[in-house]
Parts: sequence; structure tokens; C-alpha cells
Amino acid sequence: MANLDLTIDKPRQRVEVTPSAKVVTTDLNGQTQITAVLEPCGQLGVEWRDRVPTKIPEAEPATEAVQIVPRTPKITLGHEVLFSIAAGTIGVVDQVKMNVEQDSVGEFVFKLASDVAIMEVTCTDLAAWTSHPTEDGQELRVS
Repeated sequence: MANLDLTIDKPRQRVEVTPSAKVVTTDLNGQTQITAVLEPCGQLGVEWRDRVPTKIPEAEPATEAVQIVPRTPKITLGHEVLFSIAAGTIGVVDQVKMNVEQDSVGEFVFKLASDVAIMEVTCTDLAAWTSHPTEDGQELRVS
């Protein structure tokens, strides 16, 4: 391993030495002193630039706020009704598959007939579901 000792006539410099195992920079008397432990190599690279800009950029004048127009959620919907007959009963499974492709949706509301029995509601990211009777049937809320 070899060492590199370098002095730059400018304070507060960020220095990169490649390839190096360790680089230490010190500001002293308006200069930047660099001590680096070098790794074996055929070519050495040393780069430096100001650590902090010497001139603070002026603030840009305030601009008018841009009005954000809310987007309507984009949803794709698939619907299937599956029937099964076993032991003298007819089972009906109604599957609704939804994919929210844009923005988010907090709740879905389904209008159902009053004689429909809801056995199970499943989906990813299901927080809750409720069913309650209405004047013209029942309402299923999924959130």
C-alpha cells in the first residue's frame, strides 16, 4: 500500500481518490490537506469540488399554486355466476372481480335482493364488510 499527501489551495473541498482504502481531508489556513491510503493500481484518479457552495443561491420568486384536478378512479370489473346442484339444493356463487388501476377507492356498495344470503366476502386488503336491509332489498358495503 502507498500513501498520498496532497494540498489544494482552496478550503472546504470534497476530494475523491480512486482507488483508495481511506481518505482524510483537513482544512488548514485556507487550504485543504488530503491524506489517502491507496490500494494497488495502475492508474490513480483524484477529483475535488466545493463541499458547500460559496454563494448561496437566491430564492426563486413565488409562483401561483397549480390547481390539482382530482382524477376519477379507473376500475375494471368482471362478474361471474356459478351454479352447483348437490343433495337437492342449488348453490349459487356470485363472484365480482374488481381491479382498481388508478387512484384509490375507499368503499364499494352492492345492491342485492332481500332473499340473498351472504356467506363470505374475500379480497386482498379487506378492512371490513357489512350487510344491512334496505327498502328494496339489502346493501353490501365492502371497504
